[in-house]
Amino acid sequence: MAVVPMSMFVEFTVAQGTSRVACVADSKRDYDPRFDFYKGFRERAVRQLVQGWNSQAFRASLREVRNARKQASYEECRAGLTKWARNKNLSARRAHNGTWEAAGLEIRVNPELRLVVDGDKFLVKLYFKAEEISASRLENTLFLLSEVAPKGATAAILDTRRGQLLTGSDQDPTLDALLSSEAAAFSSLL
Repeated sequence: MAVVPMSMFVEFTVAQGTSRVACVADSKRDYDPRFDFYKGFRERAVRQLVQGWNSQAFRASLREVRNARKQASYEECRAGLTKWARNKNLSARRAHNGTWEAAGLEIRVNPELRLVVDGDKFLVKLYFKAEEISASRLENTLFLLSEVAPKGATAAILDTRRGQLLTGSDQDPTLDALLSSEAAAFSSLL
C-alpha cells in the first residue's frame, strides 16, 4: 500500500488538470528538511506551546534565524500566533500521527498539537502560508484530521499568520466518498 503525507494528498485533491499528475510525482520524493521553509518556525512554535506559552521567549527563539526571507515570514507568523494566544488559557502537547486509508492508499495524517483552549479540546495542524487557506483545502484537511482525532477533540487548523483557529461546521456527509474517489484517482496515477 502506498503511503502519502496528508499535505501532498490534500494538494492533489485541490489541484486541477495535469498539476494532479505533478502532485503524484512529487509524492514519490522523500521528505528533505532542507527544503521545508517553515520547519524552524514549526518546531519553535510547537515547543513553545508545549512548554507553556510565553510570547517573549518565543520572540527570542526566532532571533536565531539568519535567513532574511525566513525572518520576514516567520515574524508575520509569530505576530499572528501571539495575537491568537493572547488572553487564552492554553495547554498543549505534541500530537500523534494517524492514518486514513482508501482505495489502496494510506494517508499519513500528521497534526502537530493537541491543544486545550479555554477548556475546549482540539487536534491541530499548523498553517503558515501567506495566501489564505482555500475552502476546499480547509474542508479536506479538517475531514482527515477529524478521522484521527481523539474522542472529544475537534479538528482544527491554526492559521498562525492571521491568528485564527479554524474549525469546520457540520461536515458534508458525502466528503468521505469524495476523498475515497480522490484516493482511487491518486492510486491510479502511481
